[in-house]
Amino acid sequence: MPTRTQTFDLLKGVAVLLMIQVHIIELFADNVISTSQVGKVLMYLGGAPVAPVFASRNTTAI
Repeated sequence: MPTRTQTFDLLKGVAVLLMIQVHIIELFADNVISTSQVGKVLMYLGGAPVAPVFASRNTTAI
């Protein structure tokens, strides 16, 4: 039985946390926060860059 690759599990965990913080910012943050430089960076990091992590099905070592 193949073992799980820890790196993919870690990346998916980080992706989940980043996506959660994006949704929190969208729902609860003032416009000042979401349009600030920090807000834009957080929205970017939790958006397009983390979505492909879930498309990866290679979670087992070869």
